[in-house]
Amino acid sequence: MIALEHGSVQTLAGDARRAVDELAAEIRGIDRRLSLGAVEIGCKLLEVRELLKPTGHWRAWCQETLGWPDNTVSRYVRVARRFAECRAGVLEHIAFCGLHRLAEKATPAAAVAEAMERAAAGEYLTVAAVHAIIRGHSPPGGEASEPSPRDVLREKVMAIARRWPPEQLEELARHLAAIAAELVTKRRGPRKHFRA
Repeated sequence: MIALEHGSVQTLAGDARRAVDELAAEIRGIDRRLSLGAVEIGCKLLEVRELLKPTGHWRAWCQETLGWPDNTVSRYVRVARRFAECRAGVLEHIAFCGLHRLAEKATPAAAVAEAMERAAAGEYLTVAAVHAIIRGHSPPGGEASEPSPRDVLREKVMAIARRWPPEQLEELARHLAAIAAELVTKRRGPRKHFRA
C-alpha cells in the first residue's frame, strides 16, 4: 500500500484498509477497454473514495496505486454516475470512447436518452454515431465537435482487439507498435547520414 503523509491510508482501520486493497486489485483486473469495464471501474473508484474520505487522500491513492491522473479518474467516475443503472447488454452496444463522450457534463440528456434507446434496440453506436446523436441534440452554436482521428483509430483498433484471443493481446500490441514505428519512419523518410 502507498505511504502517504499525515492522515494517510495507513491510518485506516484494518477492515477499511483491506477493502481498499481488494478494490485496487479488482480495478486492476477489470478490462479497461470495454464500456462495461468503464462503469465497473467507476463504481469501484467511488467505493474507494468513500473509504478514503477520512484520510483526504483519494486522488493521491488513485495516482500512486493505479498510476492514473485526475482526468482519467474523473472520466471513469462520470461514466459510473451516468450509467451505473444501465443493463450490461445495452452498454456493450456503445463504443468505449462514445460512452465517455455521453458521460460528459455538457452532453444533453436527450442525446444520452436517444443513444441508450438505440443501444437497447441492438444498434452498435460508434464514436461517430455518438457524436452525430449529440450534434442532433445540441443547440445551434454549441454543436458537438467531430470525433478526433485518434478516437476513430482507437475505436477501430479496439474492435480488432475485442475479436483477438485474450492470450495473444500482447502479441497484437507488439505488432501494432511495429506498424506505428514503420509509419513514423516512412513519414520522416530514411535517415540521412552526412559526412563532415
